Amino acid sequence: MHRKAHVSSRWSVAAIAVCLAATVADAQYYSVTDLGTISGPLSNAKGLDNAGRVAGVSIVASNNFHAAIWDGAPVDLGTIDVDTQSIAYAISDSGAVVGVSYNYGDLQPHAFMWQSGVLTPLGQFSPHDINDSGVIVGHRTLFNAQSLWVEQACRWTGGALVDLSSLGGYSSQALAINADGAIAGESQLADNMTVRACLWLAGTPHNLGALSASATAKSAASDLNGAGQIVGWSETAGGPIHACLFEVDVNGLVVSRVDLGALSGSSSIAMGINESGVVVGASDYRGFVWDAGVMTDLNDLIPPGEGWKITRAVAINDSGVIAADGDLLGFTHAVLLTPNLCLKGDVNADGAINALDIQAMVGTILNGGSAWELCAGDLGLPHDGAVTGDDIGAFVQCLLGGPCN
Repeated sequence: MHRKAHVSSRWSVAAIAVCLAATVADAQYYSVTDLGTISGPLSNAKGLDNAGRVAGVSIVASNNFHAAIWDGAPVDLGTIDVDTQSIAYAISDSGAVVGVSYNYGDLQPHAFMWQSGVLTPLGQFSPHDINDSGVIVGHRTLFNAQSLWVEQACRWTGGALVDLSSLGGYSSQALAINADGAIAGESQLADNMTVRACLWLAGTPHNLGALSASATAKSAASDLNGAGQIVGWSETAGGPIHACLFEVDVNGLVVSRVDLGALSGSSSIAMGINESGVVVGASDYRGFVWDAGVMTDLNDLIPPGEGWKITRAVAINDSGVIAADGDLLGFTHAVLLTPNLCLKGDVNADGAINALDIQAMVGTILNGGSAWELCAGDLGLPHDGAVTGDDIGAFVQCLLGGPCN
């Protein structure tokens, strides 16, 4: 059927709805790239570098999980010796990947570094991050003087593994390191029950506190940049866990703690931050991006109709590219979210501008729409962030092969 024959009748409906304008704040939009798997249905993203390479884990033909990187295609990093499982947690800008290799039930996994196809064992600890100087941070599991199995934050440099001190408790974990060697993670306080976000500067731990003033309020840090900004989560005065931005001075003293909020009033955690201070994480099983005080559901910033649900965002690089996990037809895949401008006129986001966009345009005017639909439908100058009857003429011209800007 030649669907353009229906243009005038459909737009008569739209014209009635001019007063039902939908608005959208200035926002970034993202295209979704399915990173796939090594074999089988599942994969997860864990880390990201500035070149857009992703480190993580994927199911393989044996139904075991193997560490993987995605650099155009998934690469199986394998395991150490007789181990059956592995996970990659981080990748540096030089392409060095760190992670663990293990068998189910192991108390102490085997650390590895992978680069240029070579898997190198590093000893018995769990790496979580690596910076461009090759310094690795993580934790090791040990049997302490009190005959307890505990986790001890540690730093690996040039083959030497050094334990980091704690905030007075038995257990701690180092989860991220920046270019200057500052380390973020978590540590128990002296009560061995309260976990706090922790920053190590030159080996000295600093308690970053919590959003709640309670002495036993818990918090943790997951990432940091070079501008004194650290992100993670914290218990709030109202009880729920919220994503939190800790800002510190050069001495590691807390300048501010910012509650980043949550989607739909739920709990949230922040998982990554770039040098511009843009934060990503998860809230109510939905990935979010937080920028300049505003938390936005990433599912509102991707093309509708493709079937993806972004369940968490784990990392963001300095170009604004995001590594995330997405659900498609009930299966979780690692995905890459690339900043992109919406295609003006392509309101149904199928990659083409044609009569199939008419119904989506009408629906957007009548009922509002996703951020992508609002961006694509806002064709009339001066692009005021609204989709109204004022955009109809420009949309028709776009459909007929005219300008779509």
